[in-house]
Amino acid sequence: MGKQQHTPGIDNKGLQRFTDFEDKMIWLLSFPKMKTEHLEHFNDEEREELNGRLAEIFNELTGVERERFTDKIEDILSDRNKNEVWELNNIQITFAISKLMRESGRMPTKQDIAKEARLSRVTVHKHLKNFKAHPYYAEHMEKFQFMAPKLLSEVFRLAASGDIRAARLYFEVVGSLGGNNLTPPVKQQNNYIQLNSITISQDTVKQLQPEQINQIELILKEAVRKTPVL
Repeated sequence: MGKQQHTPGIDNKGLQRFTDFEDKMIWLLSFPKMKTEHLEHFNDEEREELNGRLAEIFNELTGVERERFTDKIEDILSDRNKNEVWELNNIQITFAISKLMRESGRMPTKQDIAKEARLSRVTVHKHLKNFKAHPYYAEHMEKFQFMAPKLLSEVFRLAASGDIRAARLYFEVVGSLGGNNLTPPVKQQNNYIQLNSITISQDTVKQLQPEQINQIELILKEAVRKTPVL
């Protein structure tokens, strides 16, 4: 490893007895809080091994024990590992909120979420407060945007089969994405839609001949094809 540097709080002479990685691993785990300066005593290969071992320990733990271990190793985690911990917490918190809302019909408190997710209230508060600022938030939004065309295709399928509400939603979305200057693009009513001066109702759709429906379907498909993807 080369010449060892003095690390505050560490007896460097005592480190001389460490002859292999396992001894160093035991030594590192003995600290209540691992520090970046502790890693100075591991070479690059040993650090790779260390990351793998810590990940194994982390994955074997659950609930409060996992959270305590996360606090213990937080300072030496790589950005990748920190993101993985954030994503895992996000999954647990999201699932807890969803479950509690289904059961109680209301937005749960942070204490309720923490108990259900088996995380501390501090972790839940910190996660919710900084959620939008985390790099993974943007990645999550990109995934939803990626799925938007598929969802729009399903709306189109329902609209083409005569679902007037789906048709109204479809024209609203397509008008918004395409930047069309319709005033208004679609007038919302309970049983019909109005596109410019043309009124399309459920009865209108039912009265169309099969070939007319096919023509409309071709036009809508072309609109879907030309709709820009966000």
